[in-house]
Amino acid sequence: MSVNVLPFWLCTFPVSCYAMALYWCVKLEGDCDAVFLTWTYMWDLFLLHSVYNPVAYMSTSTEFRRALLHIARKFINIRNTIANV
Repeated sequence: MSVNVLPFWLCTFPVSCYAMALYWCVKLEGDCDAVFLTWTYMWDLFLLHSVYNPVAYMSTSTEFRRALLHIARKFINIRNTIANV
């Protein structure tokens, strides 16, 4: 569980902090240039989780591996059947 939850928290926490900083910066009418400059980096970190999460799930789930092997065996059997015809 920590393989999936901890990276999710690490990737979304900076985005949440950024949203709060942006809210208060606009609300207090402060200089928000530094907050706007870091937006792309925070968003990229958030998107990194979209790539990491499926890979972490695939590498830790035995059921996923078993299903993937089952599909691979079916494709191999189909290919061998076509090649023998």
